Amino acid sequence: MKKQLISQILDTYCESPQGLFLLSMPTGFGKTYNVLDFIYKNYSDFANQGRKIFFVTNLKKNLPWEDLQKRFDGDNLQAEFKKHVLFIDSNVNAIKANLLSIEDEIPKRYTETPQYKELVKYLKLAKKIDLPKDLVDHVNRKIESELEPEFRRLIEKELRDKEKFKDKPLRLRAIKENREYQWIGTLYPAVFTDEKTVIFLSIKKFIVKNSTLVEPSYLFKEHLKKGSLIFIDEFDSTKDTILQNIIESGIKNRIDLVDFFVDIHNHLAKMEDPKNITKKSEWWLKESSGKRKWLPPDELLQTWRTKSQNIFKKYDLQHKCKSDGEEFNRKRNFLFYDYRFYSILDTNKKIVLVADTQGNINWIRTCDNDISSSANNTFVDIRSLLIELSSFLTYFQKGISYLSQNYKHLKDEGKLDKELFAFEFAVKSLLHHFNVDDKDIDLLANKIVAGEVVYKAHPKNLKKLSPFYETGFSYYSVVDKEDHDTLSKVQMLEFDQTPESFLVGICKKAMVVGISATANINSNIGNYDIEYLKSSLNELFFELQNNEISSLQEAYEESTNGYDRLTIKASFIGGKSLQESKVNLEQVFDDQAIVNDIYGKLKFEIGNKEDKDNSIEFIFGRYAKILTAWKYFLDNHDCHGFLCLLNKLPKRKDPQLDLDKIIEYAKDLLDDDESTDIVDDISDVIVILSSENFDREKEKLLNDLANGKRRFIISTYQTVGSGQNLQFKIPQNIQPIHTNNRDKDEYMDINAIYLDKPTHVSVQ
Repeated sequence: MKKQLISQILDTYCESPQGLFLLSMPTGFGKTYNVLDFIYKNYSDFANQGRKIFFVTNLKKNLPWEDLQKRFDGDNLQAEFKKHVLFIDSNVNAIKANLLSIEDEIPKRYTETPQYKELVKYLKLAKKIDLPKDLVDHVNRKIESELEPEFRRLIEKELRDKEKFKDKPLRLRAIKENREYQWIGTLYPAVFTDEKTVIFLSIKKFIVKNSTLVEPSYLFKEHLKKGSLIFIDEFDSTKDTILQNIIESGIKNRIDLVDFFVDIHNHLAKMEDPKNITKKSEWWLKESSGKRKWLPPDELLQTWRTKSQNIFKKYDLQHKCKSDGEEFNRKRNFLFYDYRFYSILDTNKKIVLVADTQGNINWIRTCDNDISSSANNTFVDIRSLLIELSSFLTYFQKGISYLSQNYKHLKDEGKLDKELFAFEFAVKSLLHHFNVDDKDIDLLANKIVAGEVVYKAHPKNLKKLSPFYETGFSYYSVVDKEDHDTLSKVQMLEFDQTPESFLVGICKKAMVVGISATANINSNIGNYDIEYLKSSLNELFFELQNNEISSLQEAYEESTNGYDRLTIKASFIGGKSLQESKVNLEQVFDDQAIVNDIYGKLKFEIGNKEDKDNSIEFIFGRYAKILTAWKYFLDNHDCHGFLCLLNKLPKRKDPQLDLDKIIEYAKDLLDDDESTDIVDDISDVIVILSSENFDREKEKLLNDLANGKRRFIISTYQTVGSGQNLQFKIPQNIQPIHTNNRDKDEYMDINAIYLDKPTHVSVQ
């Protein structure tokens, strides 16, 4: 009943070409299982219609593409899986996973380059074990930020050689059919993105540019075709990843606003209008002949020139700006703007710009709010300058977009090959032409290509419900540093979207199904703001009907039938005080002398540190709780798998939680247990599940449990708290409790769990 019901719901709501549907059902109810069934049942129709299915989740290790593969394998459709399904990892992870295994296939014109040799050297170094963490981090950063991109650019340069490959189809054909290039598809599977129907990827990968090598990089949201279907697993937890990306992007792409404007003004003032930019394309002539009243390109340039000159003269921007006064004795001073200004100063003060014509400088000062400019005290409110600069740069950005469209069509007109000049290249060409700084070009180009405005004027017709979601906010920072002591920089940081506005944009292009047990929780901290999504999407926000909710409730009750016959044994391990932890450990070892010895050794190593996380009381308590859980595991032979969830993983020689000490004390308890049925070495019985080599360790763990081995699993909330399934095949010598009348499953759950008190509060 449950499987059929969820299948019917998916069939109903996934028919829509766009919108948002939240599939909120309890954990273990089969949401992901049924979604994979839906994909398997419908992928062929999507392929025939040229539509795509995306499966997105927060952690790539939770992507169930291998489970989908089993469905294909079961029907001997391995070729279909290879043809239609793709898992996209980051470029650097693809390199790490594939390069060293295909070295013999790569032509010498690549393997003999210094870029390749350096990359291979670092990849081999990264695979070495027992390297210091700082060195491992350095190696991985260098591979990601320098070596992999440099090697990839070598490949892209050859693939974009017009003498060899006139267009994208020819590049793809070579990678698929020509042995000289087939290694590229193995190394970078993302080259086949457009040819695949079902795509698995993390949310982090979904929101950044996809680099296919055979065409310019692009954002998935820009390439979404109407009718595409996007499943977002662990829906609510993806908000934080998108938010972090927005914050990191905003901080990275800060702009020195005044300097940026002055550079554009100066270039316009001395530039002669080039004919290859001002010439009108056939596209421009056609578009401007209708209702659109576009300025000709040469008139647009003159308008920029006039507007910039007016602002330049009005604010005396031939002079540098410099902060002055006691209020500016800090390194940074902030002015927030969400279509109203908020100054991080005394509320009775305002920031003003005072022109010093004798000293040839513009002083940034503060004065009381009730003071006005006069003949004896002339100044302008700095907000006036910022608004005019922002308005001009908005106009400049839109004009660049318009000129780039015209330039792109000029390049395309009369071309003999099929490949058109990319709009992104046209935008970057125009920005370079106007002497925009290299560090600002990527920011502006990305925004222009995406149709977003970097410098916003006051928007019209904002929805009444939380306009912040649609517009974000910006802030201006007056920065003083020793290396530019003679002037201050007015930097602008723009956070022009939110996770909610990003999601709404996706939902207006494709059908999004959010999957999570808590997808409908109305919390704008732990979830997307559901009320805002409803308001923005209107009829595109789909909700379960009452009869569907009732049917799901019945199915849930049926699936949990028999749970009331089970007893969950719960006990609390104390440890609020040092004395309480000692008492607990004395019960574990049944020997006060051993407890005193453990405490004495720890105290000698730690000393008398006052901060809580490093105090002897706190660290001794950690060991006491873990060893209490271990003792329970030893005493209960029917406990095959015990999950010990901590806030911090133990590591060898870590003074805060030493894995060697845990193993030493645990072995003492195991050796003293005469009734134990454990024959494996202690290092095999205690399993550490960390993010490093997680998949390999998890696979080995589940195999051991399925073979009847008992295992004590230590992990953290961050590692296994996001949708990880630790069920294992039922060993032959075990008969688990069957709680209801459903068909018996071949899998069983972990038997026991210890939950450390969470110190990093999770809003979910």
